[in-house]
Order: sequence, then structure tokens, then C-alpha cells
Amino acid sequence: MAESAACLHCRLVFSPELKRVGGISVLVTGDECIYSYWRCPACGWFSIEEYYDAFLGDSTIRWGPAVRPEIGERALKWIAQCADPHDKWCECDAHRALATGLPPWPEQTN
Repeated sequence: MAESAACLHCRLVFSPELKRVGGISVLVTGDECIYSYWRCPACGWFSIEEYYDAFLGDSTIRWGPAVRPEIGERALKWIAQCADPHDKWCECDAHRALATGLPPWPEQTN
């Protein structure tokens, strides 16, 4: 997690000790994308960190969007269905549903 990471909903700056509550890696046209889910200890909303590991070119980290607690919990349940969420080659339902990092439901942001 970046040193200055903050909740995308309430803007609380996360402490360095805060641990992610879930994550999944997916293969994107030869590159690996790792989505990490962080739950804010103050408001309960989730923030998603996307680490894009480019096969050719620079890797990037970006944050977004803020995800309501009930939607974030549903995403964690999807991730938990996979035996190895960080197997970017996995083709299970969870990997297909969460390939963009977002829950597969339209109401994910504020």
C-alpha cells in the first residue's frame, strides 16, 4: 500500500499497519492486474487498489472507486469462492466476475 493511501469515501489516511481484506489477480492481455480490497476502519467503505504489472512498459498503481460496505462484502465472498485468488490463469466464476476489480453489480460506487 502506498504510504499516503486514504479511504476514497471519507478520506481517512490509512495507517501503514492496515492490512488488505481481500485480493484477486487476473490476466489482462498478457499483463497481470492485482486488485486489493481495503476496508476503512472509520466508515466501513472499501477502497480498491489496482496494481497493473505490465509485461512491456511501466507498472502502475491506481486507486478507485469507493465501494459501499455491502457491495465490498459481496466481492469478498466471490473472492473466497476461489481456491487460489492470486492464480492469474484461473478461469473460475470469481475470476471472471471480478476481472475488472469491481463487483459484478451496477451499484458499486457512491
